[in-house]
Amino acid sequence: MIKINSVVERLSLSAKYIRNSLIILDREKGEVLLPEIAQWQLAIKNQLEMINQVKRYLISIALSSSAVELEKLNAELTNNSENLLSLVREKLAQQTMQPHFVQANQEYQYYFSLNENLSLASSTARRNSHAAWYKDWNEIEKEVLVSMDPFSNYPSNSLNRAKKLKSFIKKANEIIPNLELGSSSLHLFISKYGSTYNLIEKLNRDRMLFIYG
Repeated sequence: MIKINSVVERLSLSAKYIRNSLIILDREKGEVLLPEIAQWQLAIKNQLEMINQVKRYLISIALSSSAVELEKLNAELTNNSENLLSLVREKLAQQTMQPHFVQANQEYQYYFSLNENLSLASSTARRNSHAAWYKDWNEIEKEVLVSMDPFSNYPSNSLNRAKKLKSFIKKANEIIPNLELGSSSLHLFISKYGSTYNLIEKLNRDRMLFIYG
């Protein structure tokens, strides 16, 4: 869990730096860029897209695994709730089910912590704020793991919960990052555009000489 959070956090930080670089380059839209610089700019955009795809893929895999666990818990809690509701009054059935919900939350705790930390690590907003996808996902977690009033609605809503969980599993299978878009390391990226970096360095030296003589 620590490793995947660290990877997603590094990917988010890399994406932030690349976006900042592209903002600087985009300021020169009114200028005619040298072909080498234009190609380099496109490569940077492709690198950003690859990083975002990999980040989405890792998050979707985590959510898919969590959805499979929630499917199991949803089925168990629904089955137990239906059985109790057929035997005793609704209030008593809800009270009797409380230990089952507590146990389900304990079993799910690993996945909850994983997704919460992934959300914080992947957020593009201010520090210690959740990613945009987390609110909807957390709502599904609550729908499965928290009892509701009236309690008879819990088993009735089981199919709707299962449908939502299936959509996350399906989505995870559809997300495949295109690793051909960019490079796996900064060193490799720079080596591909060595002449461009040399040109940028030369232009920077010329600029400094022009300014300071």
